[in-house]
Amino acid sequence: YRADLLDIPPTDTQLESDLYRFYMRAYNAWHRWRQQFDKLYYVEPSDEDPLTGPGDLPAVERRVLDPTQFKQLDLPKPTLPPLTPNTLFQNVIQRALTEFGSSAPPYPYNRGIPAQPDFYSRWLVTEDGVTTPPPVPTPEQDGLVIQYAVALVELEAIENQIRAIRTRLEKTRDLLLLKRQQLDSQTVALSALAGGVAGDGNGLQVARWLPYASLNTNLLPEEVSTPSATSRSVSGISSGTMTSRSISGAVSSTSKTSATGSNFNFSNNLLSSALNTSTSSTPSYLTSKPQTFSAFELGINKKRLDLLANLAKSAVSKPAFEAREFRFGVLDHISPEINEYRKAYFGMQDLVTTINDLFDPTDASALRKKLKVSEQNLGLTAPAVLDAQIEAEADKQAGDDATKRQQLWGLLANQKRYEALFNAGKVLTKWISIVESRYNQIERKLQGKLREHTRKLAQIEKLSGLIRVARETLENLDRFFDEQLGDYGVAQRLLEEDWRRAHDANLERSRILTRAVQGLYYVRVRNTPVSVPVADPLSLRYKSRNDIVPGCDGDTDAALPDELEYFFDAVTEIPMQYWADLKPQRSKLPAFEKFDYLGQLRQARFKARSQRLTVNAGTDTLQARLHTVHIQNQSMLKQWSRLTLPAFTHSSVQTQARAATVFSLEDLSQSGTRSLRSEAQALRQKLEQCQACLLEKLAQLPGSIRLQWGQLAEDDRIRVEQVSWWPGLEQAEQDDFNATRTVSELIAWWFRQLSDDADAASRSAMRNMIRATLIFASLGDPQEIVRGNVFVAPRVVLPGERFRVKLNRRVLPGNRLQLLDLNQQVAAELSVVDHSPDSTQVRIVNVIQPNITINSRFAVVGRTRR
Repeated sequence: YRADLLDIPPTDTQLESDLYRFYMRAYNAWHRWRQQFDKLYYVEPSDEDPLTGPGDLPAVERRVLDPTQFKQLDLPKPTLPPLTPNTLFQNVIQRALTEFGSSAPPYPYNRGIPAQPDFYSRWLVTEDGVTTPPPVPTPEQDGLVIQYAVALVELEAIENQIRAIRTRLEKTRDLLLLKRQQLDSQTVALSALAGGVAGDGNGLQVARWLPYASLNTNLLPEEVSTPSATSRSVSGISSGTMTSRSISGAVSSTSKTSATGSNFNFSNNLLSSALNTSTSSTPSYLTSKPQTFSAFELGINKKRLDLLANLAKSAVSKPAFEAREFRFGVLDHISPEINEYRKAYFGMQDLVTTINDLFDPTDASALRKKLKVSEQNLGLTAPAVLDAQIEAEADKQAGDDATKRQQLWGLLANQKRYEALFNAGKVLTKWISIVESRYNQIERKLQGKLREHTRKLAQIEKLSGLIRVARETLENLDRFFDEQLGDYGVAQRLLEEDWRRAHDANLERSRILTRAVQGLYYVRVRNTPVSVPVADPLSLRYKSRNDIVPGCDGDTDAALPDELEYFFDAVTEIPMQYWADLKPQRSKLPAFEKFDYLGQLRQARFKARSQRLTVNAGTDTLQARLHTVHIQNQSMLKQWSRLTLPAFTHSSVQTQARAATVFSLEDLSQSGTRSLRSEAQALRQKLEQCQACLLEKLAQLPGSIRLQWGQLAEDDRIRVEQVSWWPGLEQAEQDDFNATRTVSELIAWWFRQLSDDADAASRSAMRNMIRATLIFASLGDPQEIVRGNVFVAPRVVLPGERFRVKLNRRVLPGNRLQLLDLNQQVAAELSVVDHSPDSTQVRIVNVIQPNITINSRFAVVGRTRR
């Protein structure tokens, strides 16, 4: 009797609707992930011509990062958003056309793309007349990593500038020292000519007053006839007028030489006249209005001149040149000021030449220009030009009188040369002032760059902290996105399975109605059924006394997937005291003398288990989903590992009672007494068969139900012990009543194995095992599907060629796999050969597409069973 034979097999409409919902969750997770990704790695386009960068990434600013630096950043490419449901349905239909080799898609693929649910239509946004998912907003600035890279480049530029400025500063200091040494040389020359005033090594002791004093002797002496008069005239010229320019008043003091003053040469008289400058002529506004003058003028100009005025009248050192007798005309032509001025002038010219060697052309040109201006303003004259000026002045004043011209020439020569020597000191002092000003400017600029360097380091440190926090956030969002994407992928696979099931059922229906039918008999039934038809009770009966529950064969060897072994190991560590069948067997525990040995074995086992991987196989999504349950199991295992076997002291009954709370099912299965070990092993085998049967029955339920239960189990929001409270149970019963009933009985049997006084840790271990099974049934591969990618591509595509692939689980050698190209079409058939810790070696058995080139983007699929 087939009441539904004429009905077209329906597809799971709820699963189709859930596909849109899971896509929305995955897209929202990707949306948040992409925003955080842009916060780290976004590159803002520049207004200038873009620089060519690797991939499709936007270009960076030309002024900051060049293409080489951009390439060295090695920025990751953002993950693409998940496929839209429309694209997914189109791919499923296209693969069906390719697989079945028909021009028209069969049922249910011929229905096209299912209608969009209302909640999905409301979620979409409209842009330019096109409905799309919510777009990702464009950031307003570069990402933190880009800012960090730019800051490093700017820091390097600042450091280069600091090095360049420091080099300029050092060269300027060298030039300043050279000028001060030249000033010392000129000071020593003036000191020697003045009677021996020693320098201080900085050229500042005697020459302080050079900018404020000048030597002007414009009047000729009245009597120049005798040699003695000539000598006195020289002395008179030497003791000319000292004018202080800082004080706006010319104070002239002409020293009259006497007969007894023949021991003093003209240099002594020159310095004496300068030192004897009367301070009584100082204007009163220097003291009455000090606020109108700088501290330099009031503190240095006046005080230094006052100190010079208070010096002793006699020379403090031996004169460098001393004329003993002025009546010998043969010595009258010896003039030391000539060589001193030439040395001063050419020394200053050497300083100007040194500028070209110290500085770059731009700095040298600017500095020479400034020095040239001061040289022209103060009147630095070349020795040849000075001699020409002396000759011209002597010719002008003497006229045609040769004798008078000879006398005037000597007087004018002394006057002009000493005046030029003083002017050279003024020019050099001005040069020192210019170089000092330049030195101070460069030093201030260097200090500014150092402060900028400090601020840039602080900015880099702050960016480093922001990057670390943003990266942690991105990793959390990445895990959440993988989780949602895994749910979406599971929904896709379940949808394909559901459509394939509907297709196969429709083919079977068509076969029965077309070729297998022998007759149709219409049976009279009641028009209005009053109850749901009773399920076939035959499959719900025990086949043998070893069956755990009806529908599960207890005589077969069960094997759990690798992903669930760790959780089953936690179940086997439940103490004997809390197992209903083992609790009465406390008297059969091993002898007390073996407790020490058994305790050592127990600790070694716990230590080895702590070093195992959390999940041995499976996809990344499954590992992430099982992670929470695994953490809970770890805490329980640590609690049980701290338990120690008691020592037998006074009571064997009490010792056995305490030992029963320590010995676990695993301990008794390996090291118990003969009868107790058999019972423990039988219980362990039944527990394993229960989980294997539970997985088998869950795989028979609709994918939407499994997915819902798996999510609730992951969030720990499902009443594991009470199946009647599970959501979607009515739909599961309508779809497959026998499988649903068997699942309920298995859960009830599972928790009946615990005693009534079982502690919280034992019950938690049993609950976590069921939760892990539900998660695996929804997110794992209930049909043990193997997936992977090519790890090392083969050299040639020929039968027998071996290469390596990466799989999501370990597959036994000899199993057959399929190699899929980029269009998800089968390119070759493979056979597993060997395993290594990081990959699996496979061999090409059959080539479907001869003219292909295998690369790492090719996928591998198959099943764990042959």
